[in-house]
Amino acid sequence: KQQENVVRCEKRLSILQEVINDLLKLASGREEVGPLRLAPVNLENILSGLEPLYRAQAADKGVQLEWCPQKNLPLGRGQERMLDDLFSNLISNALKYTRTGGKVTVTLASAGPGKILFEVADTGIGIPEADLPHVFSEFFRGANAKEMHEEGTGLGLIIVREILERLGGTIRVESKVGQGTRMTCLLPAASG
Repeated sequence: KQQENVVRCEKRLSILQEVINDLLKLASGREEVGPLRLAPVNLENILSGLEPLYRAQAADKGVQLEWCPQKNLPLGRGQERMLDDLFSNLISNALKYTRTGGKVTVTLASAGPGKILFEVADTGIGIPEADLPHVFSEFFRGANAKEMHEEGTGLGLIIVREILERLGGTIRVESKVGQGTRMTCLLPAASG
C-alpha cells in the first residue's frame, strides 16, 4: 500500500514539474523586453538532435515515426532554444495522442522564398471541430485528449503559438477526430 502511494506521489510530482517547466517557458518569453535577438540557425541540426529521443519514444509506444528533413535548407531565423521547444512540443504531442500501430510524420522543407515549412502529421485521436478554436488557449485539452491516460499540462500549444508569434512564423491546424492531426508551421528563413 505504501509503495502504491509513493508511486502515485512520484507521478503527481512529475506532472507538477512539467507544469512548472511549461509556465517558466511561457513567463520567460513574455517577460523579455525590447526586440528579440534573432540569428541564423540551422533547423536541420536542431531537428536531428531531437530524432534519437523521439525515435525511442515512438518505438516504445509502437508508433511508426517517419522523419523527413529536406537536405541543404536555407538557415532559419530565430533562437535555438525557442526552435527546440517548438519542435519538441509538436512532435511530443503527436506521439502522445497517436495510439499503438499509428504513424507520425515529421517534415522540414523549403516553402518558397524566405520560408521554411515544419510540419508534424499524425494518425492519432484528432481534435474535435468544436475544440479547434481553443487549442492555443492556456491549460486547454480537448475532451477526447482528457479521456486518454496520457498526461499533459495544456500549455504546449500556447508555447508553440507564442514562439511562432515572436519569430514571425505562422501555424495552421487541420484535424479530424479518429483520423489524426496535421500542424503546419511556416518559419522565416534567415535571408527572408
